[in-house]
Amino acid sequence: MSKTIRVQACLAAVQEDQILLVPHYDETECVVRWSLPGDTVKFGESVQVAALRGFTEATGLEARIENLLDVTEVRPSTQMCHRITVTFRGRVIGGQLRASPNHPDANEHPRWVSPVENTCLNCHPKSTIDRALSGPPEAVSISAGDGGTKKDWQTEPFDKMVALGESTTAGGWSTTPQRCWVPVLADLINDFQSTPMQVVNSGIGANVISTRSPSYQKSGKPAANERIDKHVVAHRPDLLIISYGLNDARGGTPLELFRKELADLIDRIRTQVQPLIVLPGPYYMTDFTVGGRSWVHADLALFERFNKMICQLAHQLECLYVDLLAANGRTDWMVHCDGVHQNDLGHRIVAHRMFEVLAQNCSCLARTTKAAEKTSPRWRDESTLKADYGE
Repeated sequence: MSKTIRVQACLAAVQEDQILLVPHYDETECVVRWSLPGDTVKFGESVQVAALRGFTEATGLEARIENLLDVTEVRPSTQMCHRITVTFRGRVIGGQLRASPNHPDANEHPRWVSPVENTCLNCHPKSTIDRALSGPPEAVSISAGDGGTKKDWQTEPFDKMVALGESTTAGGWSTTPQRCWVPVLADLINDFQSTPMQVVNSGIGANVISTRSPSYQKSGKPAANERIDKHVVAHRPDLLIISYGLNDARGGTPLELFRKELADLIDRIRTQVQPLIVLPGPYYMTDFTVGGRSWVHADLALFERFNKMICQLAHQLECLYVDLLAANGRTDWMVHCDGVHQNDLGHRIVAHRMFEVLAQNCSCLARTTKAAEKTSPRWRDESTLKADYGE
């Protein structure tokens, strides 16, 4: 067999929490594997066109690409073929579902698979399918490879950041004020700006999104929808982080009510100021019995639902999204001994994940370093290490 590199382009279409998969018969193991529809990229064909073509050929449906989802690489030691797979997230816009007329498994039709079925079926690639089902990624535009460019959310240096949120935003429970994620994030941003950004921490303990939240009477007041004029708009920020979800989930706020209140909050803010808005999902916590009867309505499964909804809302309202549950990775030792708040390590991870999303989407954070790299001295010196081996 000759040495080849094969590029595959696939499209992950999710609809009502189900993903469309196609069957493939694995002759080596005599089983059916369910995979994402797509095809090999033809010479002179872009990966986007190949993904859409392969999707239609395999399913009969027409789709539109929304985001780059994943790039995977397989270099099996027992084969000569080196395979790279580029997967896009997309949306079905027409057509009629059918099996590929030329597919050997035409009797096995493509079908929509739920997250529960995904855990039971022989699905591949598992990690990419799981990522597609977890919700839209951070808001990123696709580079088309033909002059298209990634969306740049902020080209000018940030002037003022406001963090609006709950007790973890306020600092619970870092050992010092400087170890809270808000000042840590500000330091990361300022390290890459020639002019320092001002910071306003508008975190309040036990805060909820709205006066309509069921736990409002037991919460730390005023609620977010009561205080945006004084605690956000009056500061005229160009970067706004709105961190809610944890207390509302714990306090029994219905998911759809929370979504409506958060969307209304963003709309009200945007009628007066136009900051770049970042929406983090809920933080990871370990003890859902803390705080009394008003705050025992959540578990990690509900947190995941809030997380997914915030992700989808960010996508719809053109905000950046930060997956803090994924950043933590269900790591208990990043949680304070009270079982609710982040400890110093947790705060550091939160800040760095937020900075990672900002850096990936805001070219202003590269301005200073891009200018410096042309004139900075070449300081590396490996002469001693090389001399150890006679170089």
